[in-house]
Amino acid sequence: MNALLDRELQTKDKLGDLKAERDALDQEGSTSDRKKKRRDELEKEIGELSKIPPLYEPQRFKDVKLSEYLQDFIKENPQLHTRVRLNRLLLEEAYPKEIVKSLGGVYPDREIYCPSPDDSQRCFQDYLQDAQRRLQLNQLKPGEDRACR
Repeated sequence: MNALLDRELQTKDKLGDLKAERDALDQEGSTSDRKKKRRDELEKEIGELSKIPPLYEPQRFKDVKLSEYLQDFIKENPQLHTRVRLNRLLLEEAYPKEIVKSLGGVYPDREIYCPSPDDSQRCFQDYLQDAQRRLQLNQLKPGEDRACR
């Protein structure tokens, strides 16, 4: 089961390694037969690995009642280690009698979103506009008026 859960992450890592090797060969610009052969081998391996589908495909799980939590998790489309957790939860819901529900781990199921400086600035601007509107309506909380001036 671990092989099935980890397959996407391992495939992604392997694809990254193969593409990096191919790009390095391209940058060298060598035209030796050995390097051309290796590049062709890399292209073939990349093509084969690219054909491996993710565990979650809507058609595959069309008859499975997915919880709202899992539907939201799918929308996040995690690409790192949380993909393994998503796959586990998918299989648990697809085979509830065969697979025991896992308790999860130390880390949260979903990836943690860290706001960018732009996100923080946008949030502050939204707050400032709201506070200025509430200032006009005399609805500010004590001490909040300092932010509006």
